[in-house]
Amino acid sequence: MLENAKEIEFDAVSPKNHYLFLYDEVLMKHKEMFEYCSKFDVSREITAPSRRDYEELNELLLRIHEKYNIEMNVNYAQLYLWQKCFLDKTDDEAILAASYLVKFCVMADCILDSACFSEKQKKDVCKKSNLLLRQTDSKDEFTELDRLLSGFLNYMHMQKDDIFFSKEILKKTLRKAFQSEIYMYKSKIDFSKDIKERNPSLLVDKSIEFEKAAFIISLYGNNNENSVLAAELLGKVFWLVDDLCDFIDDIKNRRKNSLLIYCVDKETFGSFEERLENVFKNMNRAVNELESILRKLRNYVNEPFFCFLVAHIWNWFEPVRVAVQNNER
Repeated sequence: MLENAKEIEFDAVSPKNHYLFLYDEVLMKHKEMFEYCSKFDVSREITAPSRRDYEELNELLLRIHEKYNIEMNVNYAQLYLWQKCFLDKTDDEAILAASYLVKFCVMADCILDSACFSEKQKKDVCKKSNLLLRQTDSKDEFTELDRLLSGFLNYMHMQKDDIFFSKEILKKTLRKAFQSEIYMYKSKIDFSKDIKERNPSLLVDKSIEFEKAAFIISLYGNNNENSVLAAELLGKVFWLVDDLCDFIDDIKNRRKNSLLIYCVDKETFGSFEERLENVFKNMNRAVNELESILRKLRNYVNEPFFCFLVAHIWNWFEPVRVAVQNNER
C-alpha cells in the first residue's frame, strides 16, 4: 500500500520526463512565439494608474505580506491591456474591483494550501468564501479578507446588470469557483485508492471560473459576446498551464490535479500507479488543448494583450526550464 507519493516508482513517467516533455512540447515547440512575445514592448500600451484607491489596495496588500508572509503583488497591466481589447477608454474603477476579487481569491487559496495555518483558520476562510456576494462585517480572523471582499462588493453594488453577463450569472460563476476551491482544500489523494470523480469540474472551476470572473468584472457593463467568450478561453488557459506546471508537486503533496481525470482513457483506471502511467501517456491531450485555446483566443484579443499573456506563460514555466537545465529528478 502506498503511503505517500515518494513511494511511487516510475520509469517512463518520472518527474524528469514530465519536465522534459513540457520543455520540448510547449516551450521549444513554440519557441518563436515565445521569443517574439517576450520581445514585444507592451509598456507603450500601458498608463500606470495613479488613483488613491490603488494606493489603498497596495498598502493593504503590503500589510498582508508582512503579517502572513503571503506574496500579494497585483498585476494591473494584465487587466489594463485586456480592457484595451474591447474599450476605447479604460475604466480604472473596474480594474480595481477585479483586482480586489483576484487578491481575495489569492489570499484564500494561499491560506488553504499552507501548513502554517490551523484547520480552524481554514474553516474561517471557507466561511468567508461561502459568503459569495453578500456583505460581511466579520469580527474574527483575517479581516483583511473582509476588506478585499468589500472592495469588490462595493463596486458591484453600484453597477447595473451587464447585458451579456448578469449579476445572477456572475454569482453562480463565483459560487462554482468557491465550491471548487473548498473541495480541493478538503480532498486529498489517497494513494492506496483510485480516483473516482463524479464531477470533474470541481477540479478545474477554481481556476477557470475565478479567472473568467475577473476579466468579466474588469469590463462590467461593457461586455459583449466576444469578451465573454474570450474570458472563458482565458480561464481555460490559466487552468491548463497551472495544472501542467504543478502536476508533479501536486502529486507529491497529495493535491488532486485535473490531469488525473483529463488525461486518462476512462473514468477509473486500476491502481493509482496505473492511472499515473495513463496520465503521462496522454499528457499531449492537455498540451494540444492549450494550443487550440490559444489559437482561438488570438482571434478575440489584440497583439499587446496576447503577447503579454504568452510572456506570462513563459515565466510561469520557469520551474520547468530550471528542472530541465539542472537535470532534476
